[in-house]
Amino acid sequence: MTHITPRGPRAHATDHAVRRYAERFLGETVEETVTDDRVAVRMLKDRRVDTARIRARIADVGGVIMATGRTSGDCIAFPEALRFRLVEGKVVTVLARAGKVKPTTPEPAPARARCVLDMEHAS
Repeated sequence: MTHITPRGPRAHATDHAVRRYAERFLGETVEETVTDDRVAVRMLKDRRVDTARIRARIADVGGVIMATGRTSGDCIAFPEALRFRLVEGKVVTVLARAGKVKPTTPEPAPARARCVLDMEHAS
């Protein structure tokens, strides 16, 4: 089930959000020395990264927040599992996935005291 509809609201996707989506979901990085996000998006286009599709996806996810009547807030979208940050109707950044918590080794539960009722059902 999806909350994105063709007639639903759409947020504006900034160049910074496009850059971070490409970096954090697609693995397409631009050197950190390139500080201008417009230049970074052009570099991604030169590498044949579909920035229009990225921008449309970001706008759709931002629209989910706007459909609730809010113009600012965060939304985690799947299948990306990335956090999209919306400020005044613009998706300003895409934050990395939350790190997975390493499972801990469970400690064995202490044995409970036996009672008379347990003895009746024992075979």
